[in-house]
Amino acid sequence: MERATFTKEALTKLNPENVSAELQAKLDSAREQLSKALDLTANDDPAPRWAWEAHNLLAHAIGLKPEAIKHWEEFLRLGPRDSPYRAEAKASLEKLGKPWAGD
Repeated sequence: MERATFTKEALTKLNPENVSAELQAKLDSAREQLSKALDLTANDDPAPRWAWEAHNLLAHAIGLKPEAIKHWEEFLRLGPRDSPYRAEAKASLEKLGKPWAGD
């Protein structure tokens, strides 16, 4: 399997609804790898230090779809309170009909 490499900036700007077949294949690979990493550590307590970043990237890769909700929520729960991506996560949850009830 080819390893997909995306920067946070690239995923932030990427619209999964309008991508080429080649880019969609890479995006699908990134989603698969991020999902596997998070699944392997799902029962770790505390969560790995990188989990919040993986949730953020996975939510971006999924796009504005209901399956992204749990990843936006985990990003907000685990991530740094001063992250510049918190506002985007909250806005995405709002658009998906699941406003963030936390801080």
